[in-house]
Amino acid sequence: MKVSDSQYAISLFEATVGKSKKDLNKVVDNFFNILATDNVLNHWPKIAAEFRKKYNQANKIIEVEVISAKKMDSETKAAIEDRIKNDYPDATLEWSEKIKKSLIGGAIIRYNGQEINLSIENNLKKMSKHLVS
Repeated sequence: MKVSDSQYAISLFEATVGKSKKDLNKVVDNFFNILATDNVLNHWPKIAAEFRKKYNQANKIIEVEVISAKKMDSETKAAIEDRIKNDYPDATLEWSEKIKKSLIGGAIIRYNGQEINLSIENNLKKMSKHLVS
């Protein structure tokens, strides 16, 4: 029977819940031995990504990625945080910010499987499509 990457991730997550740091080391060592035995060590990046999703979901953590043309100021960050916290009041937000000069201005905000594209680049594309049609 083939085990999916998601099943490996769920198994690892369930095996780590409530464990001490010492016990976690043993669990992770055993887990990697299983991956090696099953000849699927090359699946680790996908398993790790699935594990992270499960962990974040269980711990009410939302990863927020903001891509903008320049560094975000504190007021903008606070406004984004307020908007997300409005929908997920108990969540802890983990931020990552990337600079992409081609956006010209505005930002792309990704969290919880959603993407909000407020970039000038995107608005120009929309205007161009509207003018052509």
